[in-house]
Amino acid sequence: MPEAQPAPVPAFGSPAFYQNPYPTYRALLDSGTRVLRLNPRVVAVTHYQDCLDLLRDRRLSAKRYTRNISHFSPEQLKAIPNWIAVAEDMLIFMDDPRHGRVRKLLFDTF
Repeated sequence: MPEAQPAPVPAFGSPAFYQNPYPTYRALLDSGTRVLRLNPRVVAVTHYQDCLDLLRDRRLSAKRYTRNISHFSPEQLKAIPNWIAVAEDMLIFMDDPRHGRVRKLLFDTF
């Protein structure tokens, strides 16, 4: 009996990837890949400690809401200007010093 072949792994950023990214993530982790260059300005980092180190690196910006949009529908493309306006006020997309001020306000209230 022939051995079953593994299902193909969707390419990072493809429409199939956005529908279910977990097989691609698992394949990256299993391969030992730590960094995957998606284009000259974008990389995917696959290991937890590496991600923490990058998030704390002041040389990098949190303005990551301008991602690959090839999988967006026409309706979603029309909403991008609204999304950017909303994202600019989200804590996860703020750089210091604004990020620190807002985070302190949020977590000092609990």
